[in-house]
Amino acid sequence: MKPRFVITLILLLLFLMGEAFCQDIQTVNTSSESRNGRYNWEVHLLANQETLNSIKYVEYKLHPTFEVPIVKVSDKASNFELKSSGWGEFKIVLKVVFNDGSVKELNHQLSLGQEGPNLQNGKPSLEADKIIIRNLSQRVGSKWWSWTVYLSGNETKINSIRCVRYILHPTFSKPIREICTKGNIHDQYFPFSTSGWGTFRIKIKIFFKNGETQDLYHDLVFN
Repeated sequence: MKPRFVITLILLLLFLMGEAFCQDIQTVNTSSESRNGRYNWEVHLLANQETLNSIKYVEYKLHPTFEVPIVKVSDKASNFELKSSGWGEFKIVLKVVFNDGSVKELNHQLSLGQEGPNLQNGKPSLEADKIIIRNLSQRVGSKWWSWTVYLSGNETKINSIRCVRYILHPTFSKPIREICTKGNIHDQYFPFSTSGWGTFRIKIKIFFKNGETQDLYHDLVFN
């Protein structure tokens, strides 16, 4: 095999790998209970900025009972976010159309009422590897709550975690808290406790022992 051909082949493989990485797209939805068993929900894309810039629009195909079951979204700034409401869960089919005319189809199973975002697509993962963020809360005053946020999930996956960083609302005196102790309560791992009066979205950065990291989000709920 000629050296020039080998070099060309290597460069082509690197290019294709780069393209595949660039177009690693995930879908995520969040929801909040409205009334009479209905939920307000939104779904959008998660990808690096280069990939988002390469997308022309996203076409969402909803359940046929919707008055407008096919919705086209072109707003890059919102990560092609679609907002709606309803009472039932169903599969959303997304057609991602790129600037160059290529198309990528994704499926997202809408999840209502769960704590934190429902992240799908991207690199495949086993359900056993899923890490779930939950929180407990207790009213300690007329408008004041004591609360704890923690990780739940497969213990093998949990044992591979070194530390968890919780990024709170900027009004906290110490908005970044890092927890490196797993804790002794089953299925309530790496807990962080504090108190306050308002709910907000917490960003969680998980540091694994192998050097990898994972970003998750949790919408704090007071019950």
